[in-house]
Amino acid sequence: MKGMIVEIYKSHLGDCSNFGISSKYHEVLVMGEGIPELTEDDGKIPVVVIRRMTYAGEKYIIAEPNEFPKQGHIGWMAGGCFIWSCDSRFRENISEQPVPLHDRQEAQSREDK
Repeated sequence: MKGMIVEIYKSHLGDCSNFGISSKYHEVLVMGEGIPELTEDDGKIPVVVIRRMTYAGEKYIIAEPNEFPKQGHIGWMAGGCFIWSCDSRFRENISEQPVPLHDRQEAQSREDK
C-alpha cells in the first residue's frame, strides 16, 4: 500500500506520548481512503490512518497508528503531537489544520504495565 509522508510536530513541553511513535520518529506515513498514494510502505517509518468522526454534532479528524493497542491497554489517545505537511495535497485531502496524533497508550491497571 501507498500513502503520504508527513511530519510530526512536537510540543515544547517534551514527549507526552508515553513512549508512543512520536517519541521515536519525526515522520509518519499516512494511509487511507482519499490519501494521495505517493510513497510505498517500506516498514522504515510507522503508518498512521486518518479517522474522521462526529461527536456531539462536531466533526473531528485524528491520526492514530494502524495497529491495535497493546493487550491490557486503553485505546489510542492524544499525546500532544500533531501531523502536518506543507504539501498542498495534505490540505486538499486530509485537513486544512494540523491533525492531532493519537499515539499514547495507558495500561488499565498496574499489572498490565
